[in-house]
Amino acid sequence: MSKAMNPIRLENTPSDFAKRGVRQGPVEVWEDGRRDDDRAGAYEWWYFDFMMDDGTKVVIHFHTKPVRKCGKKGYTPSPGMAVYLPDGTKYEDEPLYKADEIAMATDRCDVRMGPHTVQGDLSTYEIHYEPVNGIGADLTLTSMSSPWRPGNAYFDFGDGRYFTWLCVVPKGRVTGTIQYEGKTHRVNGYGYHDHQWCTVDHVTAFNHWFWGRQAFGDYTMLNFQIVTSKHYDYQKIAMTVLEDKDGNVVFENTDPANVTWKVTEEYTQPETDTRYPKRSLFIIDSEQGHMTYDVDVLHEIGYIDAAAMLPKPMVWALERKGFHPTYVREAAHGVMDFTPRTTKANDIETKESIDSETLHRESDMIYEFIYPGITYLEHI
Repeated sequence: MSKAMNPIRLENTPSDFAKRGVRQGPVEVWEDGRRDDDRAGAYEWWYFDFMMDDGTKVVIHFHTKPVRKCGKKGYTPSPGMAVYLPDGTKYEDEPLYKADEIAMATDRCDVRMGPHTVQGDLSTYEIHYEPVNGIGADLTLTSMSSPWRPGNAYFDFGDGRYFTWLCVVPKGRVTGTIQYEGKTHRVNGYGYHDHQWCTVDHVTAFNHWFWGRQAFGDYTMLNFQIVTSKHYDYQKIAMTVLEDKDGNVVFENTDPANVTWKVTEEYTQPETDTRYPKRSLFIIDSEQGHMTYDVDVLHEIGYIDAAAMLPKPMVWALERKGFHPTYVREAAHGVMDFTPRTTKANDIETKESIDSETLHRESDMIYEFIYPGITYLEHI
């Protein structure tokens, strides 16, 4: 790390919690309300995704600003919805609204962007996406898990900027309807919800990240591994949590030193001509236990070539600084093996580590790989 660059730090001390007005302990309902404002550089979103029993995948988000306007003051409400059918058909919508067409409560999740709304209390969420442009939804997400945050949810980047993650519903049951092709379709399945508010620029602050969530039936896992950009000396941020069927945390890790990430196979994304992981192996070893997590891509759900949306001179300028932003969302198969580790005192008043029986689970999943950088393998 360069001498000029401060280490990125998870805020997890009592003074950190007091500074942000967050109580240590369980997540409270107000934490899923509006957490930031409309100043230049600040942005916020509420994100939901769903895997339906019939194989349909749905993503709905509520962004206070689109990425390209994050550096500007003022709200530009940017909700969005995508429907991915089992046969590969995609329906996507991401309209923009005016600043006076947004409303957000601070005591709970209660968000309106144009005619699109979401309300919730950590346990139950009602999501309405008006089919203005052909696709829509009326969904109820009921949590089957416990909200989780690393520390107080903030990562201090050392230069006045911060990044956050609040995992509100690691796993929930979803019921309701979605609309596409002029018809209403009843759906059931499992869903997920998180909430972020940040002042770091996604394009220039990160080289790449892997974010995935997986429901194994009786366990739920979240794995979020971030590598920052050259500007931040490729520092790493790690967030992994495993919950049992009752929402109890049985393993968590926020120390990147405990994580080894190996890419054992790659593929070339044809539209962006970019190399992406085809198969990744995560090895996480800490005092709590030893975990291996093997993720193999089944097929690509969607991609974004953000660089293709920019003027050529801007692309060249970004590439000179080490950036060429692209993104993929993958359908994958994840295999998790976790061996809990406990300690006990022995006869000479020292402690020894004892491994318990290994827990093996596997299932299909969704993950995203955000890739603003040009190369990633040498930095994982």
